[in-house]
Amino acid sequence: MARYYCSVCKFFDDNPAKSIYHCDDCGLCRVGKGLDIDYFHCKECDLCLSISQKNNHKHIAKSTDCNCPICGEYLFTSVQTVTFMDCRHPIHNKCFKEYIKTNFVCPTCHKSLSKVDWKYLEEEIESVPLPGEFANAKVLVLCNDCNAKSTVKFHFFGNKCAECGTFNTTILEKIGFPLPGGNDE
Repeated sequence: MARYYCSVCKFFDDNPAKSIYHCDDCGLCRVGKGLDIDYFHCKECDLCLSISQKNNHKHIAKSTDCNCPICGEYLFTSVQTVTFMDCRHPIHNKCFKEYIKTNFVCPTCHKSLSKVDWKYLEEEIESVPLPGEFANAKVLVLCNDCNAKSTVKFHFFGNKCAECGTFNTTILEKIGFPLPGGNDE
C-alpha cells in the first residue's frame, strides 16, 4: 500500500521524502505538510499559499490560472514553488532565479523587477555623442514602470522617462530622424 492515498484525486504516492495534502477548495493534492501547517487556502485568491503569507499578501483572484511565462507550465497545478514578482505576476521560483541572471523586467508586463541605478547608463550616454544628423532627434516613449508618455532626446543606448527617470522605456514614435538620402523626417 502507498504511504499517501487521496480518495478524491485517486492519487497514490510512496515517496517517504515528500509530504502531500489534499485541498478541497483547490480540488487537488499539493506538495506540503498540510493546510494550517505550512500552507493555507486563500479563498479570495483561490489558491494555496505559504502560511508565512497569510496576513501579508495582496489578493488577486485566480492569479495562478495561467502558464509560467518562462517554461510554459500551468501554474495552478504545478508542483514547483510559485513566486510573485513585485508587479504581482506569478512565475516558478526556479524559472525566476534563472531569468533574473540576464533580465531586469517582468517577462509579462515589462515593469522593472527591482530598483535600478541608472547612473551608469546616464554616464555612458553623456560620454558617447550622437552623430550630427541625430542632434535634433527625439522620441515619444512609453515608460514601462510609470506608464507615462513623454517626448525626450533620442540616444541609441537608451531613452529616459521624463516622469520617473527610468530607462525602462519603449519608443512609440520617432521625431526629427534623418531619412535615407539626407532628408529629415
